[in-house]
Amino acid sequence: MARIDLSTIGMRLGYAVETTAGTKPEAFTWLKGAKSLPEMNSEPETIESTTFDELQFRTYIDGLQDTGGALAIGFNMTEDLLTTWDKVYSDYSTAKADNKSTWFVFWHPALSKSFFFRGNPSQLGWGGAEVNALLETNVYVTPVGDIGWQTAIEPTEGN
Repeated sequence: MARIDLSTIGMRLGYAVETTAGTKPEAFTWLKGAKSLPEMNSEPETIESTTFDELQFRTYIDGLQDTGGALAIGFNMTEDLLTTWDKVYSDYSTAKADNKSTWFVFWHPALSKSFFFRGNPSQLGWGGAEVNALLETNVYVTPVGDIGWQTAIEPTEGN
């Protein structure tokens, strides 16, 4: 297979709340205006297991992976973002009260799989400002499980 390098043009960020607890949603709401997505390619820890029997090399077993806590997703600060993120957080809060999870997806138009994870969004704060600059901010989502690539979902307009 020939290598085809990809650009980030056309990527999307989506979220959805479980309709059935423990089951990944099938339809996602696409969040407009995202401009940067965090890396979620955590290096697995290793735990040294070397004994006195080893004469040349240390030995290791697999440890835990660390997603690094809350992840920043970059946006231009707009009135639309205020409204949208209030809804994301409200949907998350309602779902949490019903023991349901909120899912997020990073979608790329040229890939057969999308990157999904369950996460807890934080309320939107103030992102800072500088003289003569674009007003930008980050929203934060803390991954809580079910992280990885799965069959892509096709975005549709209007959701």
